[in-house]
Amino acid sequence: MCRNTIPAALLLAVLAPLALSQEQRADETITVQRVIIDAHILNGSGEPLEDVRPSQLEAFIDDLPARVEAIEWVADDEDEPEPPKRSFGDPAPRLSALDRAPRGRRIVLFFQTDFQRARIRGHIRMASHAKAFIRTLQPDDQIAVVSFDSKLKLWQDFTSNVDDLDRAIDRTKEIAEVEWRDLGVYPSLAASLDPADAADAATVEMGLRRIGEALQDIDGRKTLVMFGYGIGVYAGNGVVSFPGYAEARLALETARTSVFALDVSDADWHTLEGGLEMIAEDTGGFYVKTHEFAGRAVKKLHRAIAGHYEIVLIKPVEHHGIHAVRVNAKIRGAEVFTKKTFTD
Repeated sequence: MCRNTIPAALLLAVLAPLALSQEQRADETITVQRVIIDAHILNGSGEPLEDVRPSQLEAFIDDLPARVEAIEWVADDEDEPEPPKRSFGDPAPRLSALDRAPRGRRIVLFFQTDFQRARIRGHIRMASHAKAFIRTLQPDDQIAVVSFDSKLKLWQDFTSNVDDLDRAIDRTKEIAEVEWRDLGVYPSLAASLDPADAADAATVEMGLRRIGEALQDIDGRKTLVMFGYGIGVYAGNGVVSFPGYAEARLALETARTSVFALDVSDADWHTLEGGLEMIAEDTGGFYVKTHEFAGRAVKKLHRAIAGHYEIVLIKPVEHHGIHAVRVNAKIRGAEVFTKKTFTD
C-alpha cells in the first residue's frame, strides 16, 4: 500500500507545478508592435540607392535599438493603387473618389514671397527652374502651386496641366489676391483648405501647417518643395521660431509629407536658413542652397523623389505617444532621410 501511494504522491508533486507553469505560459501573450517609416536613401552623388537590405540599416526608437524587419522600395510614380478592374458582364462597382483618383505623385510647390532684392531675385530665378522641374515629371503626377507672403495663397490646385502650372508659378511673383474654389475633383487642396484660415495664416509656420492639414485628406505620400528664404525671426542673439512650428511639423508628418527646402536667398549664409534646414530634416527631406548651382539643386530634387523606401521596424518600447526615430545606413557615403518623430 505504502509503496504504491508514495510514488503517486511524488508524481503529483512534480506534475502540479509543471501544469501550473504551462497554464501561465498559455495565458501570456507577446505583442509585437511594428512601425512603418518612409525614407529616402541617397548615395554621395544624390542618387537613390536601390536594393538596400535590412542588414544594411540600423534604427533607433527613443534611442533604443529597433530591429529592421523589412524594407521595400516603392517607385513614387507608381504609389497609387490602380482602379478596380472587372471583366465584361460583371456589375459595375461603385467607385469612390479614391477609386477615381489619378495615379502619380502629389507635389506641392510652396513659394515664400518677399520683395527684398536678394530674395525676389532668387524667387524669379527659381520660378524658372520650377517650370523646368515640372517638365521632368511623369504625366500622371499632380502638382499644386501655393505661395506665402503675409498670408497663404492657393494659385493652382492639383493638376498635370503644364500651361496652368506655368501661369500659377508666374503669379507667385505678384502682389495680388487670389480666389479659389473646390471643383470636386480628387485630389484637391481647395476641398480641405478654408480660404479664411489661409488668410489668417500670418506666419510661414502657420501657412505650412494649413497645407499639412489639407494634405491629410489626400491618400499616400506627398512632397512639398519649398522655394523659401527662411523660417523664424531674428531676435538679435539668434533665430527664434514663431509659435506654431511644432504644429506645422506635426501636420506635415501626419500627412506623410516630406519638405525639400530650396533656399532662394542670394547668400552663402544667412540668419534664417536654419529654419529651412530644420523643417526639411524633421520631415524627411533635405535642404539645399540655390544661389550658385540652381540647376544642380533641382536635379538632386528630381532624383530624390524618384522613389522611396518603406521600412518596417519592431518597436522596442510599449508605451504610446510621440516617439523619436532615427535610421542610419551602414553603407559608405549613403544618407537616410526620414521624419524624426512619429505618433502612435
